Amino acid sequence: MKKMFFIETKTNTNLDWAINYCNDILFNSDHQDWHDFLEAINNKVSFDMSSANSDYIAKKIIYFKNGSQRMNVKLYKSKNPWSRAYGYYTPSRPFDININTRKMNRSVESFVGTLVHEMVHAIDGLDMVHNYGHGDNSSAGKQDTVPYWVGNLAARMFDDNDISSDEYPRIVRSAWYKRLWRWIF
Repeated sequence: MKKMFFIETKTNTNLDWAINYCNDILFNSDHQDWHDFLEAINNKVSFDMSSANSDYIAKKIIYFKNGSQRMNVKLYKSKNPWSRAYGYYTPSRPFDININTRKMNRSVESFVGTLVHEMVHAIDGLDMVHNYGHGDNSSAGKQDTVPYWVGNLAARMFDDNDISSDEYPRIVRSAWYKRLWRWIF
């Protein structure tokens, strides 16, 4: 089975599990979640800020998944410690998903949503016919744009999956003073 997401080093356990989930289940053509994922996208009537219909977007995701290119997950530390960005995509490096190391203390579902959200940006960036991004970096009122909606769908599918908590445990946040200490040093 082809893997879509790759990361060179072991990082955060929840990010590693999110990558495994996306590769082994969500983008596995033989798995029911893959078919449910595409069906949910196809059933969406329309998306905000999109010149493409849902059928077109689902086909682009299939085409991208079946292609030979892989998405490289890379880590970066935002210069702004109060940045709310979980990650970003840049057109100059279309096959890189950049994950903010200041935002690693989150759930597997959140990482799944971010990976798929940024993958949609990559697909949109390579599409020469249609645009289906979300405009500026603010997330306010953007839940119905393709990157947010598809990313949130993937996160919900992970959350709804019958995966034991032993296999994908929920994150336990460290005390605020420990996080502050790590941030300072």
